[in-house]
Amino acid sequence: MAVLMRASIVSALGTMPSTSVFTSKKFVPSKVNDVEISCPDFHKAFDQIQTVSPLAKVAIKREEGYTGFKMADALDTSGLKWKTIERNSNGRGACTTIEKIEDYKGLGVPIVRFRGSMEGPCIGERFAQMIMNLETRKRWDVQISNVCEAYPANDLDAVNILSGAPEYGEAARFGIGYCRTKSNVIVSPREQLTLCGIQEFQEQGSTLIWGFEMEDEYNHLLPGSESDRTVRARTHLFSTATVPTGPNSFDVEYVLQLDIGGKLPSFLTTPVLCETVKSLYREARRYFKSDEPQKFLAAKDAIEDVFHNRKGILFP
Repeated sequence: MAVLMRASIVSALGTMPSTSVFTSKKFVPSKVNDVEISCPDFHKAFDQIQTVSPLAKVAIKREEGYTGFKMADALDTSGLKWKTIERNSNGRGACTTIEKIEDYKGLGVPIVRFRGSMEGPCIGERFAQMIMNLETRKRWDVQISNVCEAYPANDLDAVNILSGAPEYGEAARFGIGYCRTKSNVIVSPREQLTLCGIQEFQEQGSTLIWGFEMEDEYNHLLPGSESDRTVRARTHLFSTATVPTGPNSFDVEYVLQLDIGGKLPSFLTTPVLCETVKSLYREARRYFKSDEPQKFLAAKDAIEDVFHNRKGILFP
């Protein structure tokens, strides 16, 4: 079955738009039987991300020292013309700048970029948890109905080997995720099926969270039956970079090009998107300024110490 699924996917690659990153023809097994995950062309994917996210470029270039947006702007050679739609320079921690480019790459929807600075330790996996964990996401996203890692990769080492791109860090998570939203006064329920991952750059403590929507050839992987289907939203590109700016501070750049589906005009959907992401920044500010990150780091260190020193009841 896995072979048949792979063949059908590969045969459809020729019909994909030029912006698609699904051209590598490389696959890794998932933890779900008979489901293989198509790897993107990592060079193409991360080139696209670096073009719109200078902070992601800071992480990938492994800039030494405590760098952030200042270094990001110095590295930005894209020449893109971003329009600032909101700016808030009062205080640290919340979203301070929102920018967009209309109809980016001719896909009919804007790409939106959010910037903000946080107080607290730069723990990218905890920021990713706010996006990928349902209970945590409910704290800031009132529209979320379900979000889960539907098909996680069975072996991250295989992902790192197949990527052939060690300059893009080490894959800490990789797989196909599912997301479903509730209806509101503007939009009916939506669902998504997204290839996503987390790249870690341990030397600098930076993290890159990324995602691209799966093509229609993967619709059979959507959970539930045909009667459960809703309008499909599509993430053409998603990226969140976290880069330390000090021993207890970091910058966050969140970039998203989302087609909400249903032919809704962007002047209706973009304000809703902006308010939702601003809620994420507010929740992140609350979390990272609390003592919860230190508790997480202490617990992680304790676990690593157990395995390193072979202590505990499970080890002879």
